[in-house]
Amino acid sequence: MSSASFANMLLAFILLVYTFLLTHLLGLKMFILLHNWFTPKEVFIPQTGLSNIIGLAIMSPIIAVYHLFFNIDFVLHLFFISLVISNLSVIKILLKKLGSEMLRQKWEYSFLFLAGIVSITIRPGHGDIADYHLQGIRWAENYPNIIGLGNFNRPLSNNNWWFNLQAFLGLRFLGLKSVYTGNTLFFIATFLYLLNLKEMIKGKWFIWILLAFMVLCLKTAFVGSVTPDFIITCLAFLCGTLYYQYFIEVSKHKGMLLCIFLLCCFAITVKLNAFPFLFLALLALWELIQKKIINVNLIRFIAIATVFFIPWLIGNIVISGWLAYPVDSIDLFNVDWKVPKELLQFERFSIKQWGKNPGEDIYITAQMNFFQWLPKWFAYHDLFNKCLIVTTVISAFVLLLTKQTYQNKAIRGLFIFAIFGLLFCLSNGPHIRYVFGYMLLLIALSVQLLLARIKAEPPILAWKFLKIGMIAITLLQATIFIIKQPSQLVFESIIYPKSYSAEILPLQQMGSKQVIITANNNSCWDQFPCTYYLIEGCTLRGNSFTDGFKVVTEINNNNGFVVE
Repeated sequence: MSSASFANMLLAFILLVYTFLLTHLLGLKMFILLHNWFTPKEVFIPQTGLSNIIGLAIMSPIIAVYHLFFNIDFVLHLFFISLVISNLSVIKILLKKLGSEMLRQKWEYSFLFLAGIVSITIRPGHGDIADYHLQGIRWAENYPNIIGLGNFNRPLSNNNWWFNLQAFLGLRFLGLKSVYTGNTLFFIATFLYLLNLKEMIKGKWFIWILLAFMVLCLKTAFVGSVTPDFIITCLAFLCGTLYYQYFIEVSKHKGMLLCIFLLCCFAITVKLNAFPFLFLALLALWELIQKKIINVNLIRFIAIATVFFIPWLIGNIVISGWLAYPVDSIDLFNVDWKVPKELLQFERFSIKQWGKNPGEDIYITAQMNFFQWLPKWFAYHDLFNKCLIVTTVISAFVLLLTKQTYQNKAIRGLFIFAIFGLLFCLSNGPHIRYVFGYMLLLIALSVQLLLARIKAEPPILAWKFLKIGMIAITLLQATIFIIKQPSQLVFESIIYPKSYSAEILPLQQMGSKQVIITANNNSCWDQFPCTYYLIEGCTLRGNSFTDGFKVVTEINNNNGFVVE
């Protein structure tokens, strides 16, 4: 295992620290400027954790615009660093404040970073990460947005900005190979923000439930992989908590509503099934209308939405020829790289049917009614997820039957948001990983309401239990990894990350280029360029990848649709 083949794990730790500091400082600095543009008379400084997520959100449209013309490289790092250090006196103050906070919470920071590094080291995950997630990141690292890329790798028709951010955070130009810290950074930032809120707001059980789920995520592939589903879950926690916090605090900072709007716009660009976040963004705007300050700021909110959605829509058109894959109801562009319409219809169909009964033929599942597929869907999940499903249903009924749900604006808004999110995602493809955020918001709200009635606060032991759980799961994951690996590989994994699974896949000729086209269930992982989602008839539009891909032939496909 050579250093040329695998990234240095110690350097990956430094990378995580670097990205934590960069996103924290950039998020604080840019949000303060943005907030002053909206409400100059109010002071609102995001806490650590929230500042990191804001930093990532602000980076994302800048990276997306740059990526339209260039691959994601060191130039972006130089640009963001220059923004951060443009006022050194302010940066010194912010760093000093962060240093004091880290010293005060040294154990929390140590546990979080240790848990994150272990998650990166063991490289958990299967399925989509192997099929196309890593491929999306590799394309961003090596090329600008590729015209018609969805024809070569169908799921990449989704213009997923999270893959852009992962490519940015991966620093491949330093020689790192497939070591991505984005999910770990999001985990650390979200956990820190929620943890610091426990002393500041009344809804302590609400916070504790969300934190407990974050700890349990360490035993899944979420934290160490590159999946955007975990990011949507964290954003649901953050936006939901900000909305809840805004209404229960005596001092109602308009900056919280601005954060909600900003993060909701960001969520849509991370994954299209975050569409329900627009409802929460509208709730934030409605609150500002009621406070009679929206007349001045409405154009500025539209400007924020435009900064996110215009580059995102342009990227969609470049990659797939559609405004928002796999939505085919708006067909505006007649370009030679457009992903065939029948493929969009098949994509929606397959996502929906596969989610109902994973492992079964989607055409058989499509013939089942609700009462036929629901028991199979429930039986498919493990014990933890079954308990989560049952608890969510009970929580929804508790909230429906509780008077406070209708009287309290915060609870009412979050309840509608969570229910809307659940129904939207489950009706378009009932994959449980899509709805963790909405499920946990319902559970946290119901627990908070029930225990608040008897004025029960989480005991000190409950908060300690979270730390103990984090350490226990981290050690368990590390122990399992050590047992499963040869002794020399364990030692090397401390220095170098474990390699992703990689069968030797044969190269095939496509025009003047060689690509890997593999059969279904023979995953690509990070071998590049690779696909098993190739659309039949796909070929290069020119002589190089930068010329893009198109579909040139009409082929009857076994799936029952025609590629035009």
